[in-house]
Formats: sequence, C-alpha cells, structure tokens
Amino acid sequence: MDKWKSVVWSVVLVTLLLVIPLQAHKKNPLKDPRICGRPTCSQANNKFRYNVGSMYNYEYSMIVKTALAGSGDNTSELHVSATVTLDIHAPCQGVLKLSTIEVRERAAPQTEPDDLDYGDYNNMPDLSETNDVHSKSELIAEQLMNYDLRFAFHDGTISEICHEDSESVWTLNLKRGILSTLQNTMPRFDIDFQTTETDVSGICDVTYKTSGRKGTQLLFRKTKDIGSCKRRYKTTSFIQTVPYDFRPNYVAWPILNSTSYCEITVDNYIYKNVLCYERHQLVPFSNGLAGAVTETSTKLSFFQEESYTQEEPKDELDIQQRSSLLYDHTPSVRESHDELKASRELLKQLCALGFPNIRRNFPDVFLNFLGAARTLSMNALHQLLFRSHSICDSGRSHILASLPYIGSPASVALMKDQIVKREVSTEDARGWMKSLAFLKRPNTEVLESMLELIEHGKTISEGMYYYLPATMVVNTFCQIQANCEDSESVQSIVQFFETELHEVIGGSGTENPIQRQLLVILLKSLSNMGVVSKELNQELRRIIEGSELGTEVRVEAVNVFRRHDCHRTKDYFLKLYSTTELEVEVRIAAYLQTMRCPDHLSIKLIKHVLKTEEVNQVGSFVWSHLTNLAKSASPVRVEAQGLLAEDDLGKKFNLDIRKFSRNYEQTLFFDEYNFGLTVDSNVIFGMESYVPRTIRFNMTTDLFGESINFVELNIRAEGLEDMVQEFFGPKGTLSAKMVNEKLQQMMKMLKRYIPSFLVERFWSEDLGGDEMGRDGEDGRRKRASEDRMSPTKTSKTYTQASPRERNTKQDPQGDEMGPHDKENQRKPAAEDRRSPTRVHDQRYADRWSGGRCKRVLLSRHQRQACSVAGECYTGWVREHPHVWCDTGHA
Repeated sequence: MDKWKSVVWSVVLVTLLLVIPLQAHKKNPLKDPRICGRPTCSQANNKFRYNVGSMYNYEYSMIVKTALAGSGDNTSELHVSATVTLDIHAPCQGVLKLSTIEVRERAAPQTEPDDLDYGDYNNMPDLSETNDVHSKSELIAEQLMNYDLRFAFHDGTISEICHEDSESVWTLNLKRGILSTLQNTMPRFDIDFQTTETDVSGICDVTYKTSGRKGTQLLFRKTKDIGSCKRRYKTTSFIQTVPYDFRPNYVAWPILNSTSYCEITVDNYIYKNVLCYERHQLVPFSNGLAGAVTETSTKLSFFQEESYTQEEPKDELDIQQRSSLLYDHTPSVRESHDELKASRELLKQLCALGFPNIRRNFPDVFLNFLGAARTLSMNALHQLLFRSHSICDSGRSHILASLPYIGSPASVALMKDQIVKREVSTEDARGWMKSLAFLKRPNTEVLESMLELIEHGKTISEGMYYYLPATMVVNTFCQIQANCEDSESVQSIVQFFETELHEVIGGSGTENPIQRQLLVILLKSLSNMGVVSKELNQELRRIIEGSELGTEVRVEAVNVFRRHDCHRTKDYFLKLYSTTELEVEVRIAAYLQTMRCPDHLSIKLIKHVLKTEEVNQVGSFVWSHLTNLAKSASPVRVEAQGLLAEDDLGKKFNLDIRKFSRNYEQTLFFDEYNFGLTVDSNVIFGMESYVPRTIRFNMTTDLFGESINFVELNIRAEGLEDMVQEFFGPKGTLSAKMVNEKLQQMMKMLKRYIPSFLVERFWSEDLGGDEMGRDGEDGRRKRASEDRMSPTKTSKTYTQASPRERNTKQDPQGDEMGPHDKENQRKPAAEDRRSPTRVHDQRYADRWSGGRCKRVLLSRHQRQACSVAGECYTGWVREHPHVWCDTGHA
C-alpha cells in the first residue's frame, strides 16, 4: 500500500512540475490571482489599524483653478464633490467606492490680492452653496461609479491597484489621485522621515514632518519635491522614444515652478483629515507670483464608520489588470455624438480649399478633419468613404490620403480592406504599410488587421513590404500591454511566422537566393516583435548551433532575441560567446546580446574569455567595445560602467583597425542640460576575407530623459574581394603606383604656379621629383666622404672667436662689417657649396636654414663626436642630412 502511495505522489509531483512551468509565463508565481498586491500581510505593530469588515466613509472635495494671476478675473474653475468609501474586506485589502458625485462650475470670488492665501484650506468654499452644476455631471458620475477599484493597503503603502479591463483611463487616473492622498510610508508616527514614493505624481522624493498633537489627533505635514519626480511627464509624438534616468533631482530648464504638500491628521489609528494643495506656475512669461497658474486643493474628511458581517465568504474573482499609482498617459477618446455629420462638413471644406487652388487655411481644416475622423467607428468611416463621391468630387481622394494619419483602429481596418480587395495601387498599399509602423497605441483589433495583411502579403509574394511593418505594430502593442504574449492575436502572428520558418528551412531551396532572402526577412520580422515562444526558441537554437545554414542566417537568428527578455537567454549567449569553434560573426552577435543586461558574473566571465582568447577578430572587437563602454559619456551606459571600474583589459587586442573587427563610439553629453548625442559603429571582419563583412552605424540623441534613435544602418556584404582587387590591385585604376604617379604629376603642375622661394622653403627635392646631385642622396653622401679623404680639397676654416667678436662680425681684413658687407656675407660663395665645410672649431658648424648656410652652436653630443673624429664637417650628421650643410643643398 505504501508503495502505491509513493507511486501516486510521484505522478502528482511530476504533473505539477510539468504544469507549473507552462503556466509560469502567463501568471506571476509570486502573485495570487485573487489577491491584489502581495499574498502575505503583516499586521504586527502597524501604525494604521483599519478594521476588517468595516467601511470608512469620507467626504471628498477638489477644486481646480487655472488663472492668469495678476491680470484680472480671467480664471477657470472646476469643483468636484463625492463620497469616498474604503471597504476593508480583508487584511491589507481594500476597495475604493465613489458615490454622490457632483461636478460644478463657479466663477472665482472677488478677493483682494493681499488677502489671497493659497494654502488656507479652512476658507475653501462650500460646494453645496452653488447651483451651477456642470452639464455633464451626471455622465461623469455614472462613469466613475461603474467600477469599484481594489487596492493593496500595507500599513499605509498602496503598492498596487487592480481594475477591470473595460474601465476607462481617465476614471482610473482620478481614483489614483484619491488613493495618492491616502498613502503614507512613514515607519512610525513619532519621527520625521524622508523617502521616495510612487503615486500619481510620479516617483518623487517626499518628506514627513511631525507638527505636534491636537488632543488625541496626530498632525503631520507631507512635502513632495515635484522637481525630483521621475516618470511624471510623457511626450506626445509619432517618434518612439525610450526613457532613461539621469540626475533626477536636477532640472536644467524648469518649465513649471511647482509646490506640493499635504496636512495630515490621524486619530484613533485612521485618517481623520487630509488636506492637500498643489500649485504649478508656468515659468516662461511669469513675474514673481504673476503668470499662468494652476492650483489644486483637495480635502478628505472622515465622517462615518460602518461595520458589516459576511455570512458566507465572498468569492473573489480573478484579477484582470494590475497596475501602480503612476499616472496613465494614454489619451482618452473624445466623446462626440455628431462626429459623422461634422466629418461630412469638414470634408466639404477640404474639397473647396484643396487642389488645384489650395488655400492657406487648408491645413487647419485638415487637422480638424483628422480629429473628427478619429472618433468614427468602422461602419461610420466606411459609410463616409462610400458616400464621398456624393459629398464632393475629390472627397474619396481626401479620405484615402487621410487614413494613414488618422491612426485609429477603424482607419487601420479600412486600409486593410482596401489593400486586401486591391482597390488601391501597389505604391499606395506599400506607403500605407510603412505608415502603420508609426501607430502609437494599437489594440487587439489592429493586430487582427495585421494578421490579415500578413497573410495577404504572402499571397501576393510581397512579404518584405508586409511582414516588417506589421511586426513593428506587434512590438508597439507589447510596449503598452503587459504580458502581450498571452494575447491570442499575438500568438496567431507568432504562429504564422513559425510555420513559414519551418516551411522555408524544411524545403530544399535554402541555397536559392530568393529563398535565403525570404528566410532573412522572416527572422528580421521575428526580431521586430520581440516575442519568442518556447517552440520558436528551440528552433532558433538549432539554427544558431547548426552548420547547415549560412553565417548570415545564423547571425539573424541570434538577433531575433534583441527585444526579448535578455535575462532568460543571457547564460545561453554567454556559452555561445565562449565557444571558440563558432564563426566570428556569430560569437560577436552572441556577445552583444549578453551585454544588453550585463551583471558582475557575466562581465567577469567575458574578461576571463578575453584573456585567453585565441581569435584576434573576436578579441579585438570585445576589447574595443568594453573600452568604449568604460569611457562613454552616455547616461544609459552608467550602470555598465560601474561593472568596468577596474582597468584590467590590457592592450593585447589593441590591433590594427584596418584588419581587425572593432567597435567605435563617440559621445557628447552635457550634464548641465541633460542633452547629448551618441554615434557608434561596429565594423566586423570575417576570417576568410580582408574586406569587412558587416558594418553597423547608429546615431542616438539623449534629450531631457528620452532617447531618440534617429539613424540605424546595418550593411552586410560578401564577395567584394574581386571588386576591391579590380580597383585597388596592382593593375587597378586606384592602385598605389597609379595614385603616386598622378600625385607626382599634380605636384609638378602645382610648382609652376608657386614662387621659387616658397618651393625652396617648403618643398624637398624628393617631393618635387628632381634628382639630388649626381646620384641623388646616396651620391651626395659618397662625394662628401671622398672630399673628406682627399688632401687636395681646400676648405674654409674658422678660428674660435671671443664672445665680443662673435657678436660683432668682421671682414677678413679685420674691419667691422657694414650693412652691405653683411648682406654679401649671407650669400655663400659657389666654391663653398661645392664641398663640405671642415670645421676645426668644434663648437660651431654651418647649418642650412632659410635657403642659406648659417653658423650654429653644436650640442654637447655633437662636439664629442667631432672630438673623436679630430675634425668636424658640416655634413657629418648622418641621421639628419637635410639639416646640415653638405653640398650646398638642404
């Protein structure tokens, strides 16, 4: 019996081990699918003690005021009042509920500037005294009360919120603001505390200070440094950017001057009152407190606690979405009931103002048309296109030209229908596909359209124009959607490319250039998505490790992981990099994949492999890449530079850049302005050729916390050796001999137009191509040697003169030389230039300078050489024959 029990338990254990990994990629193993936040809750020594099974009711009011301070009563206000209920249904688990919501408008009261006190919460007006209810107050209240919001409350820290998929973004952001006022991360109430909190304002530095007591109430002030907040702003542009963190506490050009603080009152271990105030002033065009100002005052007051008992345990539903308190910058769709009618009217204006006589207000009307068309549904937009001929003659062309710029799911679906039905030209279809890569917020409907376009591209054999843009849309979807690999649309697209990859590899046409090009396009499309399934992962590893396919295909298989989670594959690529039997390009590609997320152990292993590296191409590239990484000024390299603090790379692989693979990087970054530019390039050689196989160029700008990739160019070529030989070989048009001859001819022609004294001063006779003496330099040295050995040669001698005599030159008769005599003395006689000058005075010799010989003082080393020889000739200096006078020439 015990034996059977052990067998059963073994089967159960094996089943669990097989099932858990399959579900691990879909669910976070550290999260309970029915619990918001951490699954464990500590209730010991908590500073807040909200009772489980109780509902705490608060009166909530918010006033938002925007004005041009100092310019009169030009203000705009919005007043919101509601009842906020916190339902603590489980330990560390709460539910936020809103009720009795009213939205009002009211003109600003007449207040003298001297009496203006932005922080006086006690003077906040009572919203019930006004009757000017906003026209959409009921609609706003209905949307806010549609869904309750679950949140994790761990002793004041709200680490996570859990919401429905269908809840709108703007309602979630408003509820995030309410929960942010309830967050308190102080460890205790009796000490001041500084920390960093994540709330609707961003990841900001906050300071808690105790303000004393008021009876049984504890008073605190929470001050938030808005200037230190990260992930607070978001640029709106069609250009895709990547954020980076650098000097978060410093702002070069503060556009807003912000103030934020809260007065907190705690009584009986719960919030009694929370009064928060924020003021944002536009710094440009402001003067002191005068300028464009937006103020927000929020008040949360406790008034009732209700207890309830649950007869049966509440069956919690699985959580659909988890997120933080950070503000969601997703733009909300503008609601409009007359969008179709407005689009028709704007289309008529486009026809009247457009081609052939384009008016200057045509762009304004076009932008308004795009805004109205973005709110149209698929049926409405299709109806507008169908009736465009009846609206105006050029209405259809205007709508078709606007579709790529509308960017809504309806416009994408309409473009898909037009392309699949072949109702547009091939050029227009390709242009539309290129525009899809710039979609900012695609959804599952857009992905379904992408799948149909991919299948259509396969049908018409134009996969290159359809695969690459469609997979870029998948990548954009994964950037804004967590766990995008669980989406059925994404899985369908990945499955399509997996099937195509199996068909191409399994066929016998991989040596065909067309099939090889298709295989590369499939791999590039997979690398665009960044989604790698388990089956695809195994297939890619077989391609990389096998030798059946070419190096180009294997390198592209490595690059498929460039947008995948590098922590999952880092160990595998480290192993590939350490395998010296692999091709150079494959090893370098594996190394670059490893360096996407380096850590201490991986850097240590890379350095160890570099010290024992046997392949110079790999060693040269890795050494140059690590060296440039350690010296880079780019803020995105800071983390990796900390791992390369030890300068132990050596100079072993500092090889010739003309023959060995290398990484190049030039970085310019201004710390003061948080702005910079990075240009990097990879030049990779193969083992079989002296011509580079791969050249990559990239230019990225780091601008105010966002990295913008302007240019990225990858070039790979094989078989260029014959072409290079044809141009630069011995018989080529650009050979060294031909280039030298052309250069000599150009220099001779150039000397004809240059004055002779400049030629003598700056041109040596070797450069001009003239012969030097009888047999050039060698003949001149031979004559100098013969002259020194011949007793019949006469030479001019000098006797040592006193310092006074050296300063005052005399003629041979002893008279002092005049100006004309000095001028004649500067011209050496012809017989003096025919042979080297013998110098008995070992302290002086003649030197050719400025087109003539001059007496110069010999150095100590030169005097010693003259002493050994017994006499000194001006041509004795062999290592510098062009300096000393020999035969009268330089």
